[in-house]
Amino acid sequence: MADQEEIRLRGLDAEAVRILGLLQASTSKQQIEHYVGQARRVVQTANAIPIVQHPARFQQHIKVTSSLQRVAYHDPDSGGVRDIAEWCLQRWLRLQQLQSDTWEVYKGLGQAWLFKSQIFLARIHQIEASTKGKGKDDEGALHSPNHVEARATLVPATEHFSRAASVLERKGAANGELLALCAEAFMSLGNISYSRTNETYFVQAVQYLRKASKIPGYRLPPHMQQ
Repeated sequence: MADQEEIRLRGLDAEAVRILGLLQASTSKQQIEHYVGQARRVVQTANAIPIVQHPARFQQHIKVTSSLQRVAYHDPDSGGVRDIAEWCLQRWLRLQQLQSDTWEVYKGLGQAWLFKSQIFLARIHQIEASTKGKGKDDEGALHSPNHVEARATLVPATEHFSRAASVLERKGAANGELLALCAEAFMSLGNISYSRTNETYFVQAVQYLRKASKIPGYRLPPHMQQ
């Protein structure tokens, strides 16, 4: 039977999911600020609930943190809601300290860093689109601040995703969504890295995609099936 703290965490997760849906449907800055304020109250409540080694409650903390992280990055190309995003990152690290063999925690950490990379990747794509056909030095562009920041966020993303996959593999299991995230992170890193290293990243991405495609019942996202 669920205890009171577990029930509270379930309610907070449901509230975070509700807020995410409202944010994704919002069209005005005023609406967004209102719903972000609601999300901050969810963070405050979740922060007051102790993290204990009780399995069911620990899983609920993971779910709440994951949902709030999606709220923080409801518009990832803008950089996210920084205070909520930072709270989620710190919460993942705390969960990792308590249980270092939980793959969902490493997945959450990987997503935190992958989300962080999106603003820099968006800037890179925008600049590339505006300079296409103008004879710019592609290798020279890799020195840009956006490329440096993108690599600095994607490297830990690949590390945490890989760790999550390894934890599952040691247990004789696999998760298609996780493997696809591994591939996405490595592919993104390869796209913004120097030619002497990017092939290694692409090879790793393909390996994860092949593993994911072999999981019964799992179907790769359309953009990864090519």
